[in-house]
Amino acid sequence: MAIAVLTKAGGHKKLAVIYRAHRLFGGLSMRLLISFFALSLLGAVAQSGCNSAEQKNKSGPIAIASPAPPAPNDGARRITTTELQDLLAKNQAVVIDVRNEASYNSGHIHGAKLIPEADLPNHLSELPKDKLIVTYCS
Repeated sequence: MAIAVLTKAGGHKKLAVIYRAHRLFGGLSMRLLISFFALSLLGAVAQSGCNSAEQKNKSGPIAIASPAPPAPNDGARRITTTELQDLLAKNQAVVIDVRNEASYNSGHIHGAKLIPEADLPNHLSELPKDKLIVTYCS
């Protein structure tokens, strides 16, 4: 659409035609905006489709097995919880908790006796000689 404007130039009336910028560029801007929106929407749908297919293929987090830390070379025998349960059931072991009293009171192995590590030399006579003595600190 054009707008006719009358101007005076050198005493003569001249007709100048001014095109409205928003009409010339407005249609183009609107087409660009709609195209951008449509492409954005299409990209979002494609991305969500890829993600949902990827989620269906996942069965869960993949656990990476880390190598077991090397056993300390202190000469102390290590046992598993299953071995401990078996030894306790056969009355062949005694469990000594060498943590402090507060830690012991917050939770300990059932049947464990509290002897803090610093006091252990003072209680050696209380420990049985015919059973496996199992200590733990965490």
